[in-house]
Amino acid sequence: LKEAQRKKKQMKERHQQEESIARALVVWNSEILPNWENMRNTRRVKDLWWQGLPPSIRGKIWSLAIGNELNITP
Repeated sequence: LKEAQRKKKQMKERHQQEESIARALVVWNSEILPNWENMRNTRRVKDLWWQGLPPSIRGKIWSLAIGNELNITP
């Protein structure tokens, strides 16, 4: 019984984390990236950054933030 409750709690937490990542991805793609130069130093971007970057756009954001003068690609 406790094992089932623990698994249910883990599934709920995982689902909440996935939803959070999906919401963050929408914000980054629709609001922040199109206006990167104006938004890069805002408090909102810093807060979102510390909450975690969505994996699918992490590389792009890091490249914009620190540059890629050596043209290094994964």
